[in-house]
Amino acid sequence: MLIGPADVRRLMESEDPGSTLVIYQGRAAVISAGDLAADRYPGALSITSQQEVVDMLGRQVTSEQDIEQLAANLDVTASNLGG
Repeated sequence: MLIGPADVRRLMESEDPGSTLVIYQGRAAVISAGDLAADRYPGALSITSQQEVVDMLGRQVTSEQDIEQLAANLDVTASNLGG
């Protein structure tokens, strides 16, 4: 498993709505929009941003069930992208 509930929780709790969940050096990481734009994580595979999640769901992710389901979906996405 590349992406778990703790990774999604970190993404959704970030104060930067541009924060992005990435796969970097074989692990999930949440990085700021500024770090992503500055290319401080070369080769990072972008999975989704906090804002993309809110736009997709039409709301903030709040329940543990939401977090677990989103983590499972994002883990499949990351695996399909070669993360």
